[in-house]
Amino acid sequence: MLSHRNIISNVASAYRIYDVGPGDNFLSVLPVHHSFEATAGFLLPIYSGSCITYARSLKSNDIISGIRDTKVTMMVGVPLLFEKMHEGIMRGVRKKGKEKLVNTLFSLVRCGEKIGMNLGGMLFRSLREKAGFGSIRFFVSGGGPLDPVTAIFFNRMGLRLMQGYGLTETSPVTHVTPPWKVRHECVGPPIPGVQHKIIDQNEQGVGEICLKGPNVFQGYYRNEKATRETFTEDGWFKTGDLGIIHPDNYLQITGRKKSMIVTGGGKNVYPEEIEFYLNHSRFIAESIVLGIPREKGLGEEVGALIHPDYEQVDLHFEKLEKRPTPEDIYDLIKEEIRQAQKNLADYKRIKTFRIFEDEFQKTTKRTIKRFLYSAEGILHFVQNDTKYLIHLLIM
Repeated sequence: MLSHRNIISNVASAYRIYDVGPGDNFLSVLPVHHSFEATAGFLLPIYSGSCITYARSLKSNDIISGIRDTKVTMMVGVPLLFEKMHEGIMRGVRKKGKEKLVNTLFSLVRCGEKIGMNLGGMLFRSLREKAGFGSIRFFVSGGGPLDPVTAIFFNRMGLRLMQGYGLTETSPVTHVTPPWKVRHECVGPPIPGVQHKIIDQNEQGVGEICLKGPNVFQGYYRNEKATRETFTEDGWFKTGDLGIIHPDNYLQITGRKKSMIVTGGGKNVYPEEIEFYLNHSRFIAESIVLGIPREKGLGEEVGALIHPDYEQVDLHFEKLEKRPTPEDIYDLIKEEIRQAQKNLADYKRIKTFRIFEDEFQKTTKRTIKRFLYSAEGILHFVQNDTKYLIHLLIM
């Protein structure tokens, strides 16, 4: 239950961070019935006197044309949208044979960063104009973890891409990276009026994120039991997310409490960390890491569902002048997992995986519906022992 005060306090706090007004034009790409878009993409523009342009669709071409044709200055979106835009820009660069030039420019930007200079705005001005981003002031990502590679790409191009954090229960924004101090691994400090703390910390300082502020909801409708369980005795909202607060008060999200895997040795494994490495393989489009109960004893083993990037897989085998069999794809993904895990401790390594032919089902915010993909589903296939039919491997 979100009150008028909850929502308007959130709008007013966001307005204090971003200098937006009548000269700005927001591109709306997310469903307005979601609190993130309702607050940041609808009410904030109205509150600040800005315009709103509605995208024709979630296709990257429609988004880019919407930005170019109406001179959009600001857009809030989910990580997947920015990742697709990143891929689309680089695909265009490669088609025009400009990849070497762009990589050279990025190298110059990195050199400039070492001495405190931001060269991206100047060096990439022409590319931004041609891509249709000449009018953009800010991009803000929320609703899920943003890949630092994507954030770094846009910022080095001279496009400010920040990320934020929040939940529907908090109207929804609680943290956002300010334009003047971007840290790609963090979601920023609390917005004005919001307090945060970590409870039940482990030795690394990671624990459950708790919040207080005028934007925190009134409770769950007609569910007093759930409301009581969600708040501490002294009134802090327990988010169910895990994180760490750095000395400069920036919050870093490490995972979701419910999805955390506890191994037989008592070690905590955060699926998001492993998925980060897996998803950087060009042959892996998406992954879900989850815990599978051990056959003997307590605890879980690390398992994964992998949806390959079949376009990249086909290109790989075309170069080898070979038509891939299920066994070939199986071996390719096995090697990619092995390479992705090189920087992980032994207890975090995947013991079981299954290849998923179809893209994972997603919400309207384009986040994976994790609850649809359970350990029981993997175990069912293990017990049926159809190794190559479903491309399952127990390593």
